[in-house]
Amino acid sequence: MKPLIALLLFAQAPLEVTLSGTITDAITHQPIAGAKVFYQTGNATTDAAGAWSLHAKPFAVDRMLMIQKPGYAEFNENFTLKSGASESHNFELTPAAHLSGRVIDRDSGEPLAGIIAVADRSHARSFNSNPSGADGSFHIGGDLPPGSYMLEFHPLSGGKLVVGKPKPARPDYSQTWFPGVPRVEMAAPITLSAGENRTLEMRLQKRELHHISAVIQGPEGREAEQIQITVNSVARGTIVAEQIPKAGPFRIEGLDEGSYELYATFLTTKTTPPEDHAFAIQPVDINDRDIDDLKLVMTPGVSIRGIVTMAEKDASVPGGPMMFLGPMPLSGAHALGAAQALQSPDHLYWQGFPSGEYWPMLGLPNGYALVSVTFNGHPVFNTEIDIEAPESTVNFVVTSRPAALTGTIRDSDQNPIGGATVVLLPQPLPDRMDKFNFFAIRVADSDSNGLFHFEDLGPGKYKAIALTGEDRKRAHELQFLHDRMQSAEHFDLDFAQNKSLDLPIR
Repeated sequence: MKPLIALLLFAQAPLEVTLSGTITDAITHQPIAGAKVFYQTGNATTDAAGAWSLHAKPFAVDRMLMIQKPGYAEFNENFTLKSGASESHNFELTPAAHLSGRVIDRDSGEPLAGIIAVADRSHARSFNSNPSGADGSFHIGGDLPPGSYMLEFHPLSGGKLVVGKPKPARPDYSQTWFPGVPRVEMAAPITLSAGENRTLEMRLQKRELHHISAVIQGPEGREAEQIQITVNSVARGTIVAEQIPKAGPFRIEGLDEGSYELYATFLTTKTTPPEDHAFAIQPVDINDRDIDDLKLVMTPGVSIRGIVTMAEKDASVPGGPMMFLGPMPLSGAHALGAAQALQSPDHLYWQGFPSGEYWPMLGLPNGYALVSVTFNGHPVFNTEIDIEAPESTVNFVVTSRPAALTGTIRDSDQNPIGGATVVLLPQPLPDRMDKFNFFAIRVADSDSNGLFHFEDLGPGKYKAIALTGEDRKRAHELQFLHDRMQSAEHFDLDFAQNKSLDLPIR
């Protein structure tokens, strides 16, 4: 009778419970009124006493709790409401720092307009300013958390496309780091304290910049069509997005040293047939010299079919899976909307995308998990495939009996540790983590009793590690995880297994 009683008790549990608490200033410890709290699909606003409450679903693992209040640094934390009953949790907000100033020419002292300032906090988000005004003034928007930042300044565009016979390039302003150096490793960080309003002056000097001269060749019979040229910087994203009237020579000027990706495609619309898509993608590294005589050859798009089968005999493929193709490297150039809805009960089809290396993935509804992925007869679970043929097939095997992992994080004295981050990765890991599927990382936080939980796991070998302190911010750094996983013991998960694990802090 015990399993039946437990089932009845669970069925009678409330669909939602109350999550409440108070929010105070981390410096003065006074209550904060008007702070916005967001969790799951609910939200609340603190009253004059800093109190708040909202309704949430219990047992929802690793959901983001966010607290916002103008003048304070935004609070974000992966939070799990596990008790099944109403809970109360108190939080503190830190007064935000703010950064502004002027950008001027180093030699003349004249103000510089159109310069972007970026405050980059290691292992966290970056904060950008609007382009500097006519008086050179800038202000980095947002409420900055206190801490150390690298400051980068760069022109709004950062590159220029030239067609035809180019004029000699002139020195210009380029990517510069505080206090006025051309490389990030030479930069000096600035530290902002809670509530600080820092004003600084940044002096930029014109430098000789680099160019890429290229010739693009279109498919036969399409040489006269307009072509979209996009240049992506690994450090700064898209810096050029312009058109050339037809295939032939072009030139990108005003480039700093660094890594870039040139991406070319015909101008298409939503109604353009996939078979009319064509692409050229070329990575380029600029060190101490220009790139001349680069040749880009556009090739037609390729197609890929996904076939989904069930590991269980006579089981039906779940409705609504989505096939994803994550581009490698993970850049914006050829991520062309990486999903295609199910078209028939067991087939997915996606066509008209650039050839190259991708991570094949399958999005599944709750209660299902991947067992294996093969491409051309070879296993490719969580690693890349190189798609060059016009037509390719990926085979996905799915189970309706996924495994689960529940555990406790403990210190050296066997005491449970709350607020730690658990990272779970399938094994074995490749020697080159740049080939590993970034999206295979599973992350959860331990609750106040040190408990964590993962569900919908495919059968196979895994390793798990617990991270505390500053290491929690590195939960998605592949090489860091690879190195830390070396000393962890692997374990096996079988179909429908609910495994329990004690995880020590190492």
